Amino acid sequence: RGVVELIEPLTRSLVYPPVLVATETSAKMIMIHNVGSAPTWIDQPMVEGRAGTTPAEISLDPGPVVFPYALIPGDSLTLLVKLRPGRVGPVEGIVRMRDTSGAWGDSVRLFGQGSLPGLRLLLPRVEFGDLHLGDSADQEIYVDNIGDIPLTFTGTTLVDSLHFKLV
Repeated sequence: RGVVELIEPLTRSLVYPPVLVATETSAKMIMIHNVGSAPTWIDQPMVEGRAGTTPAEISLDPGPVVFPYALIPGDSLTLLVKLRPGRVGPVEGIVRMRDTSGAWGDSVRLFGQGSLPGLRLLLPRVEFGDLHLGDSADQEIYVDNIGDIPLTFTGTTLVDSLHFKLV
């Protein structure tokens, strides 16, 4: 008879790093393997959202496989799972797998975080003091990322380029 085992992930959970809201994570793999001596028919895996997560925030890609799928002895089936958070906060879900006979079933929990970058200007007001016509003074402005995902600083815009310049 067919004997199916979950071989990846061994922990029965996938943990994704924080990702920008509405951005898809990179794929993580779920792999099942038939260690038995006969084919086992695998049903369509089911995705469930938890803790406010909707199934639409979880993408499951079985590749070219059509379900129910005959998993022959020694063969493996790989499922690729991605998250696309729709809001700031935790993203949780479960992928449930089973065979068509009901003899085997297993699940993998999914954990992620929808995040937004946060930009903070550490000096909201820059004082140059009293200056004579033609004099200049330098001041530094500090910018900090207060979000929980990497932030790429791509440039600045100077509103009054007649009296100020960025260096």
